Amino acid sequence: MQDKLCPKCKKIKPRSKFWKDRRRADGLQSYCISCQKNRYKTEDYRSWQRDRTLSPVHKQALNAARFANKRAKEYGINRKISVHAVLAVWERDKACLKCGGGLGLDHVVPLSRGGLNILENLQTLCSKCNSSKMQKIRDYRERQTTPLS
Repeated sequence: MQDKLCPKCKKIKPRSKFWKDRRRADGLQSYCISCQKNRYKTEDYRSWQRDRTLSPVHKQALNAARFANKRAKEYGINRKISVHAVLAVWERDKACLKCGGGLGLDHVVPLSRGGLNILENLQTLCSKCNSSKMQKIRDYRERQTTPLS
């Protein structure tokens, strides 16, 4: 067999146009060299490369933001939370507001009950405390009152 089909560009090309890959049965990568090179220019690949170099806290914040945005989209809320917003909430709260444990993200007013995907509606709860809260509206943040003068 001298030629191979590239599933990306749907063209039949000579085997010399594919990079080698010992793990595959035919000894070649699936996509042709030109499709592979184009892949490295896409935003998805660049963001994947960028994500690989993040610190563990930034990776956790990125995952929390992605999950919150995915849940918000399920409820028809288009506003997205950035990684910087998640880090700001964690900087403000320092640890789980209920038990003092790990970092996690929680909506004070749950999205399922009409809550918004905004910074003012976010608090830090670990996954255990967040799941025990369920769909209740509970604000564990300290209420800071300003003295009347």
